[in-house]
Amino acid sequence: MDETLDLGAADTAAPYPTVPDLVERDPVPPDQVQDAGPQSRTPGRAWVIVTVVAAVLVIVYIGAAWLLSDRVPRGTTVAGVAVGGMSSAAAEETLASSLADLTSKPMTVVVEDVQGEFDPARAGLIFDADATVAHLTGFTLSPARMWSHVVGGHDAAPVSQVDRELLTTTLEGMAESFAIAPVDGGISFVDALPQPTPAEPGLEVDVDGAVTKIGEQWLTEPRP
Repeated sequence: MDETLDLGAADTAAPYPTVPDLVERDPVPPDQVQDAGPQSRTPGRAWVIVTVVAAVLVIVYIGAAWLLSDRVPRGTTVAGVAVGGMSSAAAEETLASSLADLTSKPMTVVVEDVQGEFDPARAGLIFDADATVAHLTGFTLSPARMWSHVVGGHDAAPVSQVDRELLTTTLEGMAESFAIAPVDGGISFVDALPQPTPAEPGLEVDVDGAVTKIGEQWLTEPRP
């Protein structure tokens, strides 16, 4: 039996599926793109490292300060005496022996052309080696002290016990020998001719000023 092709049926068959049109979208900004990878932990680790390093530096600093607490910073001198790098005991002994002549022998003072002398100890001047070294040693976290140990110390001032009342009494007793009375000017006549006489200034010791200056500089200034 012959088969006939129904063209009308073919025309009415369901069409082939079509691909939907792609919808155009705006590009996503880079700052809104989410990283699907693992979160970075670098900032946290860096903070831990910084904390550990800072703690180690603090410990090292404190340890160095403790180890150097009994040492005079290198290069330090006191009244011209080198004590840098010495222990406290050695520095005290060195200063006491090196400055013995200045602290025990009579001290000469000069005013104009007049000289006088006095015994420092009896005048109330006592060198304090212990206090001098104490200012240069001892445990401290001061950056200035640590810096002195690194780059070297300086010429430190000696510490003295000054009895101002006793020193004033001593200098007042010497002031009269230094005093010079002033001379008034005038006119005299020689062979009926006037001859002027110039005035001459006097001199008087400033005892208070002398006490202050001697008390501060009796071990550091040249003598007399």
